[in-house]
Amino acid sequence: MPELPEVETIKRELERNIINKHCLKPVVINNKCLQTPKEKYINGINNTNITSLSREGKFLIIHLDNNHKILFHLRMEGKLFYEENKELKDKHLSLYIPFDNGYHLAFYDTRKFGVTYYLKEDEKGPLSKLGLEPSQITNENYLIEKIKNSNKCIKELLLDQSIISGLGNIYADEVLYACDISPMKKGKEIQIDEAKKIINEAQRILKEAIKNNGSTIKSYQASSTIHGDFQAFLKVYGKENTICSKCKKLKIERKRINGRSTHYCPHCQGVGISVAVTGNIASGKSTVTKLFANSGYVYFSADEEVNKLYEDKTICGEIKKKFPTVVNNNFIDKEKILNLLISDTVFNKKYLGFIYQKIREKIFAFFIENNGKKKVLEIPLLFNAKIEDLFTVIVGVESNQNIKLLEQRDSSGIKEKILLDNQNKYKEKKHKANYIITNNSTLENLEKETQKVIKDIEDNYINFK
Repeated sequence: MPELPEVETIKRELERNIINKHCLKPVVINNKCLQTPKEKYINGINNTNITSLSREGKFLIIHLDNNHKILFHLRMEGKLFYEENKELKDKHLSLYIPFDNGYHLAFYDTRKFGVTYYLKEDEKGPLSKLGLEPSQITNENYLIEKIKNSNKCIKELLLDQSIISGLGNIYADEVLYACDISPMKKGKEIQIDEAKKIINEAQRILKEAIKNNGSTIKSYQASSTIHGDFQAFLKVYGKENTICSKCKKLKIERKRINGRSTHYCPHCQGVGISVAVTGNIASGKSTVTKLFANSGYVYFSADEEVNKLYEDKTICGEIKKKFPTVVNNNFIDKEKILNLLISDTVFNKKYLGFIYQKIREKIFAFFIENNGKKKVLEIPLLFNAKIEDLFTVIVGVESNQNIKLLEQRDSSGIKEKILLDNQNKYKEKKHKANYIITNNSTLENLEKETQKVIKDIEDNYINFK
């Protein structure tokens, strides 16, 4: 998504070409991009002259000589090119504004999320919702006042354009990394000195990005010939699974926070490491996870969270709506769910997809609530849920006595549970685990092996300079 540096670069490039140009009748191909009635947009722009360009946050503003202006918000992949008239058949073209010199301003948008407005010059429209840009903030108290009561994480808050305008996913990650601040730290926990760092680093990084024409991560172009170069200077965004350039020890991690990829170093930014414990049924995962908890790790169990979901009236309502056959008298029929997961592949895919999403949400909430702490999460279907990349360390637990252990623990529905466990992708994906703990002997040996792993994790992921 073009952020402040990219939109500023586009503005400067267009200023070289379209100021004083005479606009002819706009041609709209994608009506969805219009945030102004079509006739008003077309007739208002027709037969006007462009007097100047400006930018507010991520909005590009074209000022006309009829006391009106055109706003563009490029959203995900919008582009504005000044180009010579030609036969325009590009499927990504949303609209173009012809000029009387044989050229036009074309608005291309692959994803079709970009929007445009035609407004009176003194009409704010969507600009009324924007907060100050980093360069306009002269006192860190501005940011503190905006976030001091918020339980939202600072990454999410920095993306809120009503708080600070212009920052997007790339530069929010870069700013927080430069400040050594966890993206999961709650707004109300940000201290005054941290707020000052955020403002200063945002100003510095955006200034450098503008000098380098922004960042071309996927498809951004300021013109048909100009791409961004700042991606060569990015320290954390897009660097997942590479060694942190500061501590030179841990790998940069990436998590999706409210649908947005977030990159950080768990050590330098004080996020705290996260350990996933996984494996097949009755392998000893719970025992290993509790041993971690006894060593000071905060504990999360996916199975326990699923049981809590079944007790949640709102979730039960969602399940009843999506999967009515598994709800009897407003109670979840767990036995029926188990049988359907084994026998019905369509149900299996849809139901587990629903549950995995709910567990992801629970995991993110757990990460934010326990920011800065070392965390251990027992997740049997880690690889099925495709969430292995969320964790600093993965510990696999294996046993050749699963059935015996399962019988000791629970004698009911063993056959069905084993059939369901056959769907676990642990054996297929266990090469992704950092450690494997075997549980084929006594509880004492399991504890000794687990303590060795805990010590190694402490030495290599926490206690280093």
